[in-house]
Amino acid sequence: TNIEGEVSIKGLKIGAEYTLEEVKADGYYLANPIKFVIQNNNGNYEARIIEGTVKEINTTKQDEIPTTSLKLENEKIPTYNIMLNKKAKGEETALQGAKFKLYKDNKEIGTYETNEAGQVEIEGLYQYVEEKGIDQTYILKEVMAPVGYAKVKDITFYAEKVEGLLNLQIKEGKAKDIEVEENTINITIEDNPSFKLIKKDGKTNELLPGVKFAIYNEETGKPATNSKGEIIGKKEEIDGQVYYTVITNEKGEITADLAEGMYKAVEIEADEKYELGSVNDRTKYFGIGASREAKYDWKVVEAEQIGGSSSDQISSVAETADGGYIAGGHFYGSITLSNGETLTGRGNKDGIIIKYNREGQIEWTEQIGGSSEDSISSVAETADGGYI
Repeated sequence: TNIEGEVSIKGLKIGAEYTLEEVKADGYYLANPIKFVIQNNNGNYEARIIEGTVKEINTTKQDEIPTTSLKLENEKIPTYNIMLNKKAKGEETALQGAKFKLYKDNKEIGTYETNEAGQVEIEGLYQYVEEKGIDQTYILKEVMAPVGYAKVKDITFYAEKVEGLLNLQIKEGKAKDIEVEENTINITIEDNPSFKLIKKDGKTNELLPGVKFAIYNEETGKPATNSKGEIIGKKEEIDGQVYYTVITNEKGEITADLAEGMYKAVEIEADEKYELGSVNDRTKYFGIGASREAKYDWKVVEAEQIGGSSSDQISSVAETADGGYIAGGHFYGSITLSNGETLTGRGNKDGIIIKYNREGQIEWTEQIGGSSEDSISSVAETADGGYI
C-alpha cells in the first residue's frame, strides 16, 4: 500500500478465483484472507466474495475495463512501553552503558543503551490478547554489561491486561522489581559485580567475616582501582606495611567493581586462631573479562575419556552460560563417544566439537573436516549464545 493506504492490481482475469492475503501490517492484526471472483453477468460486472470480509465493495467500468474497489480495515494491536532501570546488586547505584538487544520471533527489534540514570525506554511493544491467540513474547538480552559487572541472564517476557490492568509475565530470567504506571512497565534489573571472593574455613566450610585482603592489578603492580579510577579498599598500616584493605562481610564475601585485567588478592589479616602462612599460600591470581584466563588449584570433578586407537586429542574446553561445557579437538580414523555415537573420519584427521550439559551428558557433536588433516584448536561461547 502507498501513503494513501491504497494498492492497485491490474490484469486479473474475469471468472478466475483469486485470494488476497495480507502478510505484513506493522502495528495491526493481519486481516483474514479474502477469496473473490469477478463475474460477467450479461455485460454487468460484479465482484463476488467467496471467503473473508470486506467493509465496502464497488465495481464500475473505467475505460471499458471493469474495476473493483475493496475497502478493508485492520484492527490496531494494543501496545505498551518498558522503562528499564539498571542498578548494581544490593545498591542504588545506577549503571550507565549497559547495552541490550530486543528480539521477537528470533528477529532483532532494536539495540538500547542505559543513560546516566541507568535507564532506557523501549516503546511500542505489542500486548498479548488471549482471544487473538498471537504470540507476543519478547527476549531481552544484555549484550554488554557496564565495566566491572557481569551480564544478567536473558529475560523472556510478555504483557497482557488482566481485569483492565497491565501485567508483565516473565517466562525466563528475573527482575528485581516490576511496577506498572498506566501504559508503562518499570523493570529494575540488577547486575552482580564481576568479582566476588568468598572466604571459608578450610575444614568446616564456615563462612569467615572480618578477613582482610588487598587486591592488586598484576599488570601495573599497583592497588586495584574500580571503573571510576578509585583505589579499592581502605588505606591502613599493618605490621609496618601500608595496604589498601577490603574486609569480608558477615557472609564471608567481598565484591568489587573491577575492570577487565589480571589481578591478585592477598590475604593480609584474619582471626588470630588462623595461621596465614606464606605470601604464596595466601595469594590468589584471577582474571576479569572474556579475553583473560586464570587457572589455579584445579581439582577433578568429572572426567570423560575420548579416543580410539590413534592419537586423538581435546585441545580446548570452555564453560558455557547454561552451566555446561564445550570441547574441541581432533581424532583419527573413528571414535565412539560416551553417548554411543560413532564418528568416522573423512580424511586423515578430522576436527570435533562436543557440547555437554551441566550434568556432563553430551548434547550434540559437530564433525569438521575434508580429505586432509583438520583440527579444532580453540572453542568459546559467543555473546549471542552461539559458539566459535
